[in-house]
Amino acid sequence: MSALLSSLLLMASSPAASFPEEAYEVVVSDEVRAVLAARDGLQGAEIAAQLDDLFERGDDSAGELLGEAYNFGVLGLTADDTRACDYFEKLADKRPDAAHNFATCYYNGRGRERDFAKARVLYRQAGEGGWLMGQCAYGNMLVRGQGGPSDVAQGLAICRHAAELGDANAQADVGTYYLTGEFVTRDPVEARKWLAMAGDQGQMNAAFLLAQIYQRGDGVDKDLAAARSWFIRAHEAGRNDAAYWVLALTVTGAMRDEGGNSTLDPAAFPEIRHWAALTIEHDPAPARRQMATDMLNSLDGK
Repeated sequence: MSALLSSLLLMASSPAASFPEEAYEVVVSDEVRAVLAARDGLQGAEIAAQLDDLFERGDDSAGELLGEAYNFGVLGLTADDTRACDYFEKLADKRPDAAHNFATCYYNGRGRERDFAKARVLYRQAGEGGWLMGQCAYGNMLVRGQGGPSDVAQGLAICRHAAELGDANAQADVGTYYLTGEFVTRDPVEARKWLAMAGDQGQMNAAFLLAQIYQRGDGVDKDLAAARSWFIRAHEAGRNDAAYWVLALTVTGAMRDEGGNSTLDPAAFPEIRHWAALTIEHDPAPARRQMATDMLNSLDGK
């Protein structure tokens, strides 16, 4: 299928009728809220015991929370992929958010052996229950032919459906398709529209891509101030590698030409130190950590 045809289908097609027009609303019981309100005085094992007791007595929100706590290693619990997936499996037929999380166990091969076919079925199940993230996850698998036959047009339409209903991850995916030109005709202006929707909701990858768009002037006037702002938002949302780019743009903005010599404005030193320290602490790339270290050493005259 041509990129142009796929692009037109992304804009015009309708997803399968089984996908609802409203998002699933997560319900959390008052009992679970009470446990969370008192968690500061409890150990992780005590929190888990109380939630497990509620779950055994039929409180599905307690089981879902336990699954997510083990998945991310929060609420004082050690991350445990298998245990997390066990909770999601018990709830997959009752809650679309649990079905989505259980699908992700199979998709990533964490807590369960990787199985795209099972993930695909479960993502669709989650989407049909109104979990928008599951809709686009299923749509992406259709686009790429993961776990079954490919259907690019339907997959793109499903992702757009979830994006139009407000899901930030779906908006980021639609924007990324337009930005890369993969499966659709490349359109950086359309990409920026969808990525901005997602970035405004705190979707870290969308914010990072928007920063790159403004940094490069891709379909928009180059704007390094806007790029820096979006890199900061991406970092605040969880993109550890964004700190380096904030650092680089801070240094660029602090450069001054004095008699043919380039110098750094001392007023920018605190900001440079801040972002260099964050890069050294969090950036996954050794080369960028080293460059940040070199920058700090340069400021200290080493």
